[in-house]
Amino acid sequence: MKNILDNQVREQIAIGVSVVAKCQPCLQYHLKEARKFGVTDREIETVIKLARQIRSVSEQKMDEFVGNALNNEGEETSVAAVEAQGCCPPAGEPEKEMKDSACC
Repeated sequence: MKNILDNQVREQIAIGVSVVAKCQPCLQYHLKEARKFGVTDREIETVIKLARQIRSVSEQKMDEFVGNALNNEGEETSVAAVEAQGCCPPAGEPEKEMKDSACC
């Protein structure tokens, strides 16, 4: 498979994923690699800021989901209802453009 992303872009994505996944060894490794490929501190700071925002929103949405699930004791939480208000498309469907700020 041909790699269509250059090393700088790949490492910036890896930094963001490391922050969202809360993987400290991953972040340390990808920071070093990014700098090796010429990614600037300003670019790294921008990626980290975006990743933190995404992580924060996803944590908030999961907390809301868990709270709703706990409030509906004995009831099954509707996956369709969650997908309708969530930010990610159902599995197997293409990504859709977000029209509101419900998601990162």
